[in-house]
Amino acid sequence: MLAPLLALAVVAIVGASASGCGGGDSKEARRILRQGFSASIPSASISIDFTGKLDGIPQLSRPVRIRLAGPYRNNGRRKIPSLSWDVSIAGGGQAFSTGLISTGDRAFVIFQGTAYEVSAATVADLNRRWSQRRRGTTSFAGLGLHPLDWVRGASMDGDSVIAGVKTNHIAASLDVGKMLADLNRLGGSTVPSLGQTPKLTAHDIDEVKKVVKNPSFDVYVGKADGRIRRIATNLEFTVPSSARAKLRGLKGGTITFDVELAGVGAPQAIAAPKGARPISDLRKQLAGGLGGGLGAGLGAPGAAGGGPSGSKLQSYSQCLQKANPSDTAALQRCSALLK
Repeated sequence: MLAPLLALAVVAIVGASASGCGGGDSKEARRILRQGFSASIPSASISIDFTGKLDGIPQLSRPVRIRLAGPYRNNGRRKIPSLSWDVSIAGGGQAFSTGLISTGDRAFVIFQGTAYEVSAATVADLNRRWSQRRRGTTSFAGLGLHPLDWVRGASMDGDSVIAGVKTNHIAASLDVGKMLADLNRLGGSTVPSLGQTPKLTAHDIDEVKKVVKNPSFDVYVGKADGRIRRIATNLEFTVPSSARAKLRGLKGGTITFDVELAGVGAPQAIAAPKGARPISDLRKQLAGGLGGGLGAGLGAPGAAGGGPSGSKLQSYSQCLQKANPSDTAALQRCSALLK
């Protein structure tokens, strides 16, 4: 349940103009966070990393890693953002690469080295929904979210260099209950396209609060321009023995989530691929079987002129299996193998 909720949080972050995420013991930390999340992100090279490890379920006991990376450009309120992202998935000894491209007017999926174009009607519908959002819904506040309430004990934690930029590091703990309650607002009238998103009940949220331990939240804000450069969170949880049978033996696990922005405000090259086939061809291929499963996707070129090679993906997968999911430095070393 936490994974899709964190994914929804990414939508808000990448929306690029967010309201404050501070609040806590330090007024200076709160001020910097307000400044950072209110600054727009017109363009950037973005990497999004999600790592999960579940103990007690054999097929999920080794880390699973999802990484999206590539250029992004905000197209305003009338068009969906432009992006050209490689998508890498590794886990269970397998690795897979695909890609996503949007120009604002057109959208594509890259699968096993071939570009498939989403129908014009679908893109038009996406843009219609995008333009119907409330004014300011590229911010957390416009989405009905109040991240200031999520953070406890925000404090200055020194300086760090992120993607070549000097930043202020703000460290805090995360109020998981308030965050999950707030994320429920993403359904219904707040964002029409998410109207059917399942919601957590108050009981669900209370149960999650009981099992999550050490929820850390770190934000890195550029010293010179006040723009966000990195957001990272780490959640650890333990399932009570009385509840494990209902969850297929799940004992606990670790979830880490990391968003990093480089080249903020700089031009980003995003172009539609040539010779794309209709998305209906991909649907037919998937309906008939992948003809090789995930292994067939190893080394498939990604969105921007070719994703990681098969050998890099294999090395990446092996590195993940050895890394501690809560060790950010180790995970970053694994990510470097994809470059």
